[in-house]
Amino acid sequence: MKNNINLRTPRAALSCVSTCALLLSGALARAEEATPVPGISVTSAPSDNGAIPIGEGPSPEGRENYVVTRTSTGSKVDLPNNYIPQSIATVPQKILQDQDSRSVIEALQNVAGVVNPYPSYYPLETTNSAYIRGFSVSMTLHDGLWDPTPQGNGWMTNVERIEVLKGPSGLLYGAYSGGIGGVIDVISKKPLPTRTMSASTGVNTYGGTYFSGDISTPLVNQDWLLRTNFNLGNYNTFADNSRYTKRDASVVLQGRLTSDDAITLGYEYRWQNTHPYSGAPGYAQKGSGATATLAPLGSFPYDINVYDPRSFWTYESNTARADYEHRFNEDWSFKSSNQFTVTSRDALSVTATPSFLASGTPKYTQSFQEIRMGPVYAFDTDNLIHGHFDTFGIKHDLIFGERYANIHYNMNMARPTPYTFSSYFFTDPNTPNWGQPASNVQQYMFGYSSTNQADSYINDVISLTDKWRIVGGVNYVNYETYGRSGMNPASLNSSRTTGEGPAWRVGMLYDILPGVTPFIGYGTTLQPQAANITNTGEIQKFDPLTGTQIEGGVKYQVADKASLTASVYQIELSNVTETDPDPVRALANYKVQTGKQRSRGVELDGGYTIQPGWFAQIAYAYTDARIVRDSSYVVGSRTPYVPNNTLRLWSTYEIQEGDYRGFGFGGGMTFTDARTTNLVSQSTPNVYATLPAYATFDAMAFYKFDRGRLSLNVKNIFDRRYYESATTYAWLYRGEPLNASLRLDVTF
Repeated sequence: MKNNINLRTPRAALSCVSTCALLLSGALARAEEATPVPGISVTSAPSDNGAIPIGEGPSPEGRENYVVTRTSTGSKVDLPNNYIPQSIATVPQKILQDQDSRSVIEALQNVAGVVNPYPSYYPLETTNSAYIRGFSVSMTLHDGLWDPTPQGNGWMTNVERIEVLKGPSGLLYGAYSGGIGGVIDVISKKPLPTRTMSASTGVNTYGGTYFSGDISTPLVNQDWLLRTNFNLGNYNTFADNSRYTKRDASVVLQGRLTSDDAITLGYEYRWQNTHPYSGAPGYAQKGSGATATLAPLGSFPYDINVYDPRSFWTYESNTARADYEHRFNEDWSFKSSNQFTVTSRDALSVTATPSFLASGTPKYTQSFQEIRMGPVYAFDTDNLIHGHFDTFGIKHDLIFGERYANIHYNMNMARPTPYTFSSYFFTDPNTPNWGQPASNVQQYMFGYSSTNQADSYINDVISLTDKWRIVGGVNYVNYETYGRSGMNPASLNSSRTTGEGPAWRVGMLYDILPGVTPFIGYGTTLQPQAANITNTGEIQKFDPLTGTQIEGGVKYQVADKASLTASVYQIELSNVTETDPDPVRALANYKVQTGKQRSRGVELDGGYTIQPGWFAQIAYAYTDARIVRDSSYVVGSRTPYVPNNTLRLWSTYEIQEGDYRGFGFGGGMTFTDARTTNLVSQSTPNVYATLPAYATFDAMAFYKFDRGRLSLNVKNIFDRRYYESATTYAWLYRGEPLNASLRLDVTF
């Protein structure tokens, strides 16, 4: 039987979901009736006296409202969203400011269909653990290129907005970052054309504080622009002894070499030290085989954290970037984007694994592990040509290019020798016997890997008429992964995976009304799978994962007014590897390639300007993600971590005139349906847990004065107790209780 976790469910909050949705839809309808819809035009960013543009243009989208109608992640160049036959969602700068977002994962709660097994307040950035439309994210992008920084090292001060391309992205980003569910692209701030200096500082309920700065300086008659961002922060969470410290900085220099040539040089430093958070003890297995069940481990304080105080995670990364752009004429241009990153992670993890003694008493067996990942070297270069041309009166918007990326990992693990920690245990996590001696710590696991991909791509937006567009493109990728690992450095196991193949996308869009564009699209992707080394030393190689998506919907895109997308989709992922169904071979770590997963869903998300100063954001997703063919897991069982329904509503209003001009207020709600904690195995079909649905409400208020802004954000205003997420049934992440943050932004 499945295991449901019983906390006091926010019934009153849940009953408000439909009411809030109706109120918002009614407001949108009234605003639509009162506001004429202007047409859409495609123009390049404004330039200075005909010179190639640099820096941030005037009135960038998403700064003064929640509307962003043009993005680059869906096409690699700046195009209107209604030129792309896929759903694209954006978390704009104003949302990041109004919600005082602490991380990319927290900000992504504003995007329909994006969920995470880690909680929004987790003391590490967990972007690469996110799920989009029921499938895990394979790689996060930073301004269109790979961000190989290990989990845990993100920051928000230099983030302009976050773009999410939903569905297969293999057409544009190749094998390893061409995820089936979609791709996340974090877009950085560009230099400003005017001299500007601003500072922000904040404090929260848990005693966390930060100070950040943003400085822009035009140089040499505005032909060169410089922008610097930094952040210094000490953050705490509600969990006992869970905290993190961040030190981040970036500098970007943009300049014109000639009127048709521009260059961008950037450097970014990221450092974070964290004391981790375990979550609360949840369940442990009793029995074995088909009769095995899960039993609760007990009741514990809301802020419990089962990590030895010695535990820490430290991350450091250095990134250098160089982009060059040349404009041949008004229609054709060339751009080369290049990025090199060196990053590392050091961690000491002393924690415990729950089980049961024969007497039925819970038992927590300690473990000790030092992990050193790095240095990790990553290089990514993308070179493309973008052009506009006509053939027989038919307009084309064409890109084609070449991309090469390489990531090299070193990873080593160490533990006490002889390993005695498996003999240390405790029965009550409220009084653990931490501090057990760890002597003669030696390296026991050695490993490194290298991943390469080279791909050629082409994509064409063909405008048959002013309203009817057909889009088609293909990417052909060559990939290689080589790795060595083992416990004896003199005889490491090695594996190499090579392959090649295409990914493509076709679609059609038609403007039935100005700004209203129905669309349909079909896309594919492929993703290599690492070789499997069995306990007998045999190396198993597998075909790449292959996936397809068919999607249809309607986009409503009007600058400063609306950026909304409603869509339905089906995604299928094949060639999934699972444990060998033969029990003997399974014990020897053999796998088989028989699995297939499917996700079907409906989504609505985007931003809307109801009237001047009144803005709304909505993100609703119905996601039915399941296993449809498998030899190891129960066919028909749900993909873990992925709820059937999620809803995020957010709205703010700023008083436009009168004595209270500059005051603003707003808030929102988050609803998350029930979700499972793990895949359901055919051999132990009763061993899984289900987290119950929850709803929380947030509020905010701000005051804008001559050179600044003072804001207060209050989260979970009804102080609900709930489970936000879980990566396993053994440890469950509780939601944040009522808490507040105060922020001051000043411009000099």
